[in-house]
Amino acid sequence: MINILVSTDNHLGFKEKNPERCNDSFLALEEVLDIPKKKEVDMILLLGDLFDESNTSLSTINRCIEIMDKRIGRKKPIGNTLYLDKPNDFLLDKFCIPTVLIHGNHDLPFNEQKNGSLDILAKAGFVKYIGKQPSYDNIKLSPFVIEKEGLRIGLYPLGFIKDAKLNYLLRMKKLSFEEGENLHFRLLLVHQNRDRAAKPGASPKNCLCLELLPCDFFHMILWGHEHESIPNLEESEARGLSIYQPGSTIPTSIKRSEGLPKHAGILKFSKKGIKLDPVFLTYQRNIIIEEINFDRSMFAGAKNVEEALVQRIVQKHS
Repeated sequence: MINILVSTDNHLGFKEKNPERCNDSFLALEEVLDIPKKKEVDMILLLGDLFDESNTSLSTINRCIEIMDKRIGRKKPIGNTLYLDKPNDFLLDKFCIPTVLIHGNHDLPFNEQKNGSLDILAKAGFVKYIGKQPSYDNIKLSPFVIEKEGLRIGLYPLGFIKDAKLNYLLRMKKLSFEEGENLHFRLLLVHQNRDRAAKPGASPKNCLCLELLPCDFFHMILWGHEHESIPNLEESEARGLSIYQPGSTIPTSIKRSEGLPKHAGILKFSKKGIKLDPVFLTYQRNIIIEEINFDRSMFAGAKNVEEALVQRIVQKHS
């Protein structure tokens, strides 16, 4: 069995200049990376937007390194296969959990050299950074393979690509996927907009079109970028595969979906199938959204509208 802890959209450095909210993203990441102390985890997978900005501040990078140094340790350079039952192949510190990630739209490489904050973490040995392409004109995606006790999982990492560009590449057959050798599972890692059908979200034109993916190839899509926490596996009729959307670890906008309980998930792979063990996070800033009918009684004892709303929230939710 292979147990993979999956998290996404941690947005380290979000509101870093706000004295009330500057610590939120770091506290949430600490809680995620503490899960292996309580649960059996073979490796960690992050699905993009670890950082809130590509041009990450030095203080945010430094704090991220401090968190990772205490919890996941550093690894030797890892090639295209990670042998989880051979720890000496990747162990650099006494305590080490292999951590693999892709970039999102917030922390994608941004300069002429196509480097970013994630490259610093990779060079330091804290993470294996996959999914960065030298060119996006014609992509042939090879799997990054995870192996343990004969069980082989292929990760196909895309990282963030503009949705229209990605759909164009798929439609024009300029994005192909190598089959890989003796894989029991093929997982597509994406950081894209998702078509929510009748639910509020991005226009279908600005979403990854599942119908363009190869038929009967992938067993699961691990979906980053969408912040709604969905603690169960969803089935896609379009391609007969499962979708897992962990959602963000902190809210970055005022939406009902951001107010749902945040979680990280442990995907448990065996030759019999895939199971999900959601782990709900205890540190979460509450978002309260409700409709209010204004009347004179609301303003009793309040100096203005803002004070009246604060009083109402305190009375109803404290």
